[in-house]
Amino acid sequence: MSRILAGLCLALVCACNWKSQPAAPRGSSDILTSQEIAATPVDNAYDAVQRLRPEFLRERPTGFGALQRPTVFINGIRRGGVEILRTISTTTISEIRYLSAPEASSRYGMDVVAGVIDVTVITR
Repeated sequence: MSRILAGLCLALVCACNWKSQPAAPRGSSDILTSQEIAATPVDNAYDAVQRLRPEFLRERPTGFGALQRPTVFINGIRRGGVEILRTISTTTISEIRYLSAPEASSRYGMDVVAGVIDVTVITR
């Protein structure tokens, strides 16, 4: 009986300790900050997004059964598909934001039906 009680007490202590540990800081689900990127051992924006917010890169239905990846904009200028993210050094990124199709359409026009990955880079 005492072994069972000791085991239950140990389990309770472990459970309480586990719950009291703070979660690793993570920003908004639709924004990737420069601080999050800097804390990740990656060299380019694509790898940062793939590691920290892979949902930004997933294909989305665009109608009639077609799938499409988001369009990439850098400092408000349309740059193309997600592969362009490989050319952006993480040291130049201020933030990366995902805009859903409705948000993207209201900002950038109706042809961004899979949403937008909006990258803000520091210009010097």
